[in-house]
Amino acid sequence: MSHMAVEALQAAARRAGEGVSAGIAEVDESIGELRHDDDGQPYLLVIVRLHPPTAGKETWPVDDVYAVRQAVRARLEEDGVDVPVSISLASSGPEPEDGDSSSDDQLARALRQTSH
Repeated sequence: MSHMAVEALQAAARRAGEGVSAGIAEVDESIGELRHDDDGQPYLLVIVRLHPPTAGKETWPVDDVYAVRQAVRARLEEDGVDVPVSISLASSGPEPEDGDSSSDDQLARALRQTSH
């Protein structure tokens, strides 16, 4: 894949997260990395960084996270991304202190309950 094509995929990944929110899940940024699977086939890894959950919430509601993922995926399709896409979610907040349960861990647990 050419350097220009990789840059176009990265730009599409950034645009895909702009202004996306669902419930209390709000995208701060999204970035794209072109990767290759075990068979050498390219795919776009989109890392979506969510604003930390609102005060009093340990994580984002599963429905909100699912809606964010769907919105980002739909924007990538509208932008003509023609490689498989994998979406990873992370908090844009500070790292937890030792012994604290991170919101990323909590999000992962929530997503395992509703994986698709």
